[in-house]
Amino acid sequence: MTAELTREIVGALEREYELRVARLEPLALGADPNTAAHRAVDDAGAEWLVKLRRGAFQEAVAWLPGFLRDARLPAVLAPVASRAGRPWADLGDWRLIVFPFVHARQAREVTLSEAQWRELGVALRGLHSVVLPESLASGIARETWSGEWRARVRRLVASGSDSADPITRRTLELVHARRGEIESLVDRAEALAAEAQARGPASVLCHTDIHAANVLVDERGAVHIVDWDAPLLAPKERDLMFFGGAQGWRGVTPEEEERLFYRGYGEVTVDREILAYYRHERIVQDVAIYLAELLSEGESRTGRAVSLRRLSANFLPGGTLERARAT
Repeated sequence: MTAELTREIVGALEREYELRVARLEPLALGADPNTAAHRAVDDAGAEWLVKLRRGAFQEAVAWLPGFLRDARLPAVLAPVASRAGRPWADLGDWRLIVFPFVHARQAREVTLSEAQWRELGVALRGLHSVVLPESLASGIARETWSGEWRARVRRLVASGSDSADPITRRTLELVHARRGEIESLVDRAEALAAEAQARGPASVLCHTDIHAANVLVDERGAVHIVDWDAPLLAPKERDLMFFGGAQGWRGVTPEEEERLFYRGYGEVTVDREILAYYRHERIVQDVAIYLAELLSEGESRTGRAVSLRRLSANFLPGGTLERARAT
């Protein structure tokens, strides 16, 4: 983030939100180059999370968290309104989105209590029960069972060649050693997608990325769900796959995750084949994203080393692939 853009952010916060910024500091939140985050402290000492996004922008997605908060889903963190009354402000190629800053830890860093698991389950049940007005529903993407990610993985696995770069070489070695598992993963995801699409399951509003890093526990112990950038109208299993799927929850076994979560979510019939599809497809997406990065030698070596560890973790005992197969 350049000094010039930092000055522009400070100016926009005063102009669009009437916030006089005393301090603005960048935050390391994720690796998406089209997203940046800052912590701002205004001259009254109040703290704000300032999020910037560029690229494709769906207005309905920006309005959604506020709608959910007003629908009495307290776990949802919603942005504050700009002077124009919108949950964002324009800043050149970026969209500026401002939230009250919450001092919290991610659920991958703490062990949720039984009460917090119940709170999370209740929140997800509430989300899946929401009826959206057409003005919002028309702007939210719908499940298409697309094979785009599976095709990417097939191309990347077939494109490997020798390299002098140590991380690329280790990546190619991993692909060679795991090629059968990767191809089986892609084939299984494709078969499950075809079966699910043929049945035409009912859709609900889904968060789509509710892993342990997107659930926060604040200083009072309250649970917050963040990162509402990619909601989807899809079968409920799109979200339910994260509980019992080895998605970073701390201090519990996958079986305990499911038991604790469903105490709050309530009784429900889960389609195990659709659940299996989403767990397989999630790994397919991870493999596609990480392989594209790891086989691109112009990227940061430090970042690629982290990505290689994350890619490898999918194949470890008790990892996501093992959980997907067991679904």
